[in-house]
Amino acid sequence: SAQEIATAASPSLDLPWKTDPVNKRSGVTVIDAERAGYNVAFVTYLSRFLLNFDPSCQRWWFSTKIPKKSTPKEIEGLRINQFASFSASVEVALQEDGYCGDDGADHLLEDL
Repeated sequence: SAQEIATAASPSLDLPWKTDPVNKRSGVTVIDAERAGYNVAFVTYLSRFLLNFDPSCQRWWFSTKIPKKSTPKEIEGLRINQFASFSASVEVALQEDGYCGDDGADHLLEDL
């Protein structure tokens, strides 16, 4: 029914998620990070770029041990979590390594 759908779609205090997630390492919310100049779409793009073109990032990615008896669904879950962790690290690095501010994008481009 429409009531059940509305109830399921509305936030509940019983759910273990937050509407404003905070990066545990830096204490910065996604909104704060976007105000600093890099939105989630850019961080995701940069993460993919690094995994495709940076040998150190590739070594980290492929160093993850995947159990031989994993199902495709389990492997997908492991890789999604791995990418989320990697993207969070990229986001923190953008903020901590001087890539924010007026000349942050120029600095990032030079380093890439």
